[in-house]
Amino acid sequence: MRLALEGKPITIFGDGAQLRDYIYATDLADAFLAVGLSPTPSGEVFNCGSGHSVRFREMAEAVVRVLGKGTIEFVPWPPEYEQVETGDVNFGIGKLCRTTGWAPSIPLEEGIDRMHRYFAPRLPPYL
Repeated sequence: MRLALEGKPITIFGDGAQLRDYIYATDLADAFLAVGLSPTPSGEVFNCGSGHSVRFREMAEAVVRVLGKGTIEFVPWPPEYEQVETGDVNFGIGKLCRTTGWAPSIPLEEGIDRMHRYFAPRLPPYL
């Protein structure tokens, strides 16, 4: 987002097809609260995410679209990066939702818009 706000290209290694699960901060905080307030046994493990994976390039395209500025530049993977790439990320959140009644409520583009409205007037300290 910072790069797009500065009018600089967002660099994507490879074709950007890797999947990521983006969750807005307030949804994550609400999930933690839901677990903490539920009668869930201590030590239970949950996955938390939006439950909907998005290609990295689609997230970058959404940033450019929502902000109305910025560009995307595809570059080859540096050899050392490809070796540490995490691969696709897709969190199954069914157990969390069933156990606590929690569900994410902020879609990706709305989260990007909220971040934009927060960070745009505060950009200089982040540079």
